Amino acid sequence: KDRARAYEKVPRGHYKGLDFGEMSSVLNGWLNTSSPSSPCSFWKVEEIQQLQALLYIARESEFDTIYQKTEDNRRLRHDTLKDLQDNWQKLNDIAEKHSDTRFKHVRRDGHCHEAVMWYVHHISQDMKDVLKTANIPVPLLSPAQHGLCYTDLKDPQAERICGAYREQVTCASCHSNELPTK
Repeated sequence: KDRARAYEKVPRGHYKGLDFGEMSSVLNGWLNTSSPSSPCSFWKVEEIQQLQALLYIARESEFDTIYQKTEDNRRLRHDTLKDLQDNWQKLNDIAEKHSDTRFKHVRRDGHCHEAVMWYVHHISQDMKDVLKTANIPVPLLSPAQHGLCYTDLKDPQAERICGAYREQVTCASCHSNELPTK
């Protein structure tokens, strides 16, 4: 069943919303019924990254092989956990030092979306059962789509954060009827 879902490119209708906010609500409804979870806003970005490190180690690598072959948006973007963690730290540092504090929320919310995608699309059902038994929570999707990341940013540091965010929320391209603007 897990493998068959990895080959599916388009989610069924009951896993979709009309726009970003509705998509988040629909998918959060499914998460709430199947996993221990809590709102994205309750998490610190570093906590989500710790969860993602665990998910990376626990992932079913066969799924990513399937995604990589077709450049599926669900594919992992880094080859090693160390690469991921180095990238995360650089972006965390930029967000922490940036004069616009909204970028801290952009970082956190992007990681919530990415962590959920990894949990759903890279973790086998057997492993999800293990994580559930261990009461390891997953963040819910943030319903906020950060519009500032879809504007013409003149700030290269802000653009680095927003570029990562846009990659992390690619779920909207399949799970909603709203097309990305950038």
